[in-house]
Amino acid sequence: MFSMFKNTFKFSFVEKANNIIYILTRIPLIGKKVPIRYYKETNTKIVLGIIGEILNLGLEFIKKFMYILCFITFPIIFICKGNMQYKEAVFVYIFLCLNLILGTIIRSSIFLKDDKKAFNMIGLMRCNPREYYLGLVFYRRIIDFIFLMLPVIIMNTIGFKQIVILLVELTAFRLFGEAVRLEINYKFKNIDKFKIYINVISCIVFMSVAYLIPFSFRIIDVRNVVLSYIMIILAIIVGVLSTIYLLNYKHYKEISRNLIIKPSLYNRVDKTDITFSNVKLDDKGIKKEELNPDLYKDKSGYEYLNAILFKRHKRILLNPMYIRLGIIGVLFFVGLICVVIFKDKMIKFDEALEASSGIMVMIMYGMSTGDRFCKAMFYNCDVGLLRYAYYRDPKVILSNFTIRLKRLLFLNVIPAVVLCMALSILVILTSNLNMIVSLIPLFLSIVTLACFFATYHLFMYYVVQPYALDLTVKSPVFKVVSFIIYIVSYICMKLKATTIYFTIAVILITIIFSVVSTILVYKLAPKTFKLK
Repeated sequence: MFSMFKNTFKFSFVEKANNIIYILTRIPLIGKKVPIRYYKETNTKIVLGIIGEILNLGLEFIKKFMYILCFITFPIIFICKGNMQYKEAVFVYIFLCLNLILGTIIRSSIFLKDDKKAFNMIGLMRCNPREYYLGLVFYRRIIDFIFLMLPVIIMNTIGFKQIVILLVELTAFRLFGEAVRLEINYKFKNIDKFKIYINVISCIVFMSVAYLIPFSFRIIDVRNVVLSYIMIILAIIVGVLSTIYLLNYKHYKEISRNLIIKPSLYNRVDKTDITFSNVKLDDKGIKKEELNPDLYKDKSGYEYLNAILFKRHKRILLNPMYIRLGIIGVLFFVGLICVVIFKDKMIKFDEALEASSGIMVMIMYGMSTGDRFCKAMFYNCDVGLLRYAYYRDPKVILSNFTIRLKRLLFLNVIPAVVLCMALSILVILTSNLNMIVSLIPLFLSIVTLACFFATYHLFMYYVVQPYALDLTVKSPVFKVVSFIIYIVSYICMKLKATTIYFTIAVILITIIFSVVSTILVYKLAPKTFKLK
């Protein structure tokens, strides 16, 4: 099994090196200077492979850090309301609900959909399925143990001894979960069709138990049970028995045959349908009046083209906005219920909002409809017109960019304004009308961020153009920049700047970025806005 793990690591090592070389060749200006011979140079691949592994481990750490921060640390702060003497009790309780129970139910290292690494190692390299899956299970347990421990130690949320005990129990629980899942899969062949329902119901139930009970009623201290010696001994026994079961399981080859299906992994048509299915035009849904050629007789040129495009695809363009408005409405309704039931606990709601200006960067990034808007423009219009040189003329590109930016600003700003209105009403109900004045900078920053991300998404679409000719998303630069934006958004969450200064900074950055992006679109897009 160790040799199998070593071979898998070597394969992954080389694959990461090749991916880095490919990414370097796709970077503008630099890409043409990267020699193709790097693909066969061993020393170069070793260096790049090491870089790839470091980046992979760094990404794993960031994912675990964000999980601990968003799903455990922030809820602890919200539930404890400044009284941090209960933070350890809340941490153990949430960890029990989300990791020990929910994670064991819905997470698996073996039953992964579209697992290319398994296909490469078992299907192509003819590796032993038993050795591959066992190596994968134990590797994931080690990685989870290390990278869940580090963020907890950094945040100092719970003691070192306590987190080690929890992670030992988590390892045992996850091994037990894998064993149970293997047994169920062997006895009930069609269990996969119920998987989505089981996962959704489990998430709703255990996330509600994890957060609503300690917030609404009382903090449940389960430390005497979860951290007890009896629980530790039981967990170790369960973990050992589960490991024995995994080692003696006889049907790994049958599982690999069912899980590793080449068409589901490499069929580009399927990928295209998944990626662009939500931006396809439903021909049956077009009304006769929308086909009237005199509908926009007052418009001409590309203004006329885009007007027709927006009209015929209004459902595709408006639905994301409606979904966001619906989510805001539901959260607003929940907020009203909390105001009625827990009004005394929400007295400082306005102060919490003032301190959340940095968090709004991440929220508005998630609320932006720019990604789907750009997909709709490419799939339903640009993929055909980009075949012609006149469509890539600088003036034409700038004209289309300006027209589309106006529409995207509308789609982004409406939810932002509604969010501000909802927050204003909650502040009035929990505080007083005068507090609204102090929150005006926050509301300005929310609207400005909506404008910034609208400009950002359209700018990236024209300058990078991440979509390939076969309608798959294929741009390393796009992925790298998106990751950088995500990291910057996270850093903003940690900023402790006053709201007024934060708002001024956001407005200035948005204005500067809008001007610079317009210039860059005019200069660069004629070369970069093309079919790939």
